Amino acid sequence: MKKRLLRAGALIICIMLCLCSTISVFADWVPLAPTDSKKGIVEVKIDTTKGEVPTGMRATAFRIIKVSVDDVNAGTGKDPFYQPADPVYTWAPGVAKWVERVYPTYIDTKHNNAVTEAYSDLAEDSEAVVSFIDALAAAIKKGEQGIAFKKNADGTFKESTDPLVVSAGIGAESGTATITGLSKGSYIVLIENGNKIYKPSVANLTPVWKEAQADGTEAGWFVDSPIQLRIKDAEIGIVKTVSDKEDGTFASTVSAGIGDQVYFDIVADVPVYLPNAISKTFVIRDELSAGLTFDKSKEPSVYGVSGTNETLLVKDKDYTFTTAAGNETLSGKFTVTFADYDKVSAYEKIHLKYSTLVDEKAQTGSNGNKNTVYIDYSNNPYTENSKKTADSEATVYTYGFQLTKTNKTGDLLPGAVFTLERQVGSAWEKIYFVQDSTGMYHRVTTGGLDRVESGSGNKLGKINLRGLDAGSYRLKEVQAPAGGYVVLKKYVTFEITDNKLASGAEGIDGIPEDDKGANLTSEDGINGYVGLTVKNSKGFDLPITGGIGTILFTAGGILLVAGAFALLLLANRKKTRQH
Repeated sequence: MKKRLLRAGALIICIMLCLCSTISVFADWVPLAPTDSKKGIVEVKIDTTKGEVPTGMRATAFRIIKVSVDDVNAGTGKDPFYQPADPVYTWAPGVAKWVERVYPTYIDTKHNNAVTEAYSDLAEDSEAVVSFIDALAAAIKKGEQGIAFKKNADGTFKESTDPLVVSAGIGAESGTATITGLSKGSYIVLIENGNKIYKPSVANLTPVWKEAQADGTEAGWFVDSPIQLRIKDAEIGIVKTVSDKEDGTFASTVSAGIGDQVYFDIVADVPVYLPNAISKTFVIRDELSAGLTFDKSKEPSVYGVSGTNETLLVKDKDYTFTTAAGNETLSGKFTVTFADYDKVSAYEKIHLKYSTLVDEKAQTGSNGNKNTVYIDYSNNPYTENSKKTADSEATVYTYGFQLTKTNKTGDLLPGAVFTLERQVGSAWEKIYFVQDSTGMYHRVTTGGLDRVESGSGNKLGKINLRGLDAGSYRLKEVQAPAGGYVVLKKYVTFEITDNKLASGAEGIDGIPEDDKGANLTSEDGINGYVGLTVKNSKGFDLPITGGIGTILFTAGGILLVAGAFALLLLANRKKTRQH
């Protein structure tokens, strides 16, 4: 009989542990007791390395199988010797009627609701076992017919003696819940209110035969307690990256100018729900800042990913796509919904690709133009309308340039006119601008002005340009300020670079730097701008002809020549007389 009991116990324990995605560590042994002593302990451990234990996260144990015990020495006058009775395992009051209704081959109602071999002989980790526990977890949460566990008004379960149910909070720092006061038997353990998806787990406080030990412990039946469950989870994450080229290098940040196209790449984990999960929410939402324009005519490409293989999914068949209400052409928001979870459940990840345009509303400087994607999923799959959200952010930065026009003594000069060109490969490309009511110029790709002018009034001597990408630029003065100033003959060049974060890590942060990595600002200290002062000089007075000074010198010269000529004539006359 002992061997038959050992076989039955081992089979159920093995099946349940393989199903539950847990690791059990037998920490201690408690002698098998004849009564429901409720001394069993289950310690639930959640990995806290990523800080995913929020306030209110808890573990609840529901007894689904009871253990029967007999004293084989009863009436003999010998010391009690307890062992599992026949039938060893019976379905507990909390679930017995449900098992009878839904899985009648698993229960023998004529023998104290015994667990039948139809269940105990199931192959380890078989589809049938997984399906049963999945269905039972869903039935417990929904309170289906035949389930005796009762709920509180807030949806949590009432702790009770029999049907036995016990809950414990999971510590935010330790990630551990200690569930005490448990009788012998097997328990479904459900995790709620976490940031991830946790499958139903099973803890077994069941009899195990132990041989005599060298420490004097006699052979007998014991219950392993406490049991430690290290819960495996289905981590749900989403990552968004951006590039200024469709086939370029993608990262969390990129620089671009107004009118440029930028490309986004989103990779999201597919939540793992068992078939009987009540809530299977799976939605990807994308929100662009005001400076990024999404064109509905260029909807995202959506792929299902399995390993290295990607399959293009079909809109309105595999998923639905919607944009923000009231703006169907250009929108800063769109949603991809996987309403029929079964159509994507076979994939490991979902991959989205799309592009946007940087528009005139783009912000300059370290705030950048953020693009945030969200994934909504059911973190309590056995609770209706369960939803948790994870997010990821990619940022597009644009830059500005401020030119200050002065004379040699530093006086600000209005009216200087420049053109601006950016180096593209080996060529120089002219940039066009539109000026707003504040006097600020922003870049445009079509139309616009090819010249910018230093201002007057409160913008005296200033030219503010925004919406520029990182790169090499050159200014050409085409009109000097009034007042006798000379047009500059040479180009004025400058660079916009942004290679390092303040922490020293590689990346960009929207703040331009000089060649030594020091942050730059405009002449007025504006974040995200490069500043430059350009000086003009007045023309010099060059020698000219036709002035009064020339006439006087000429007249004097003539008089000198005439006097010399007269003296020469007198000298010649004297010489003639002498002869």
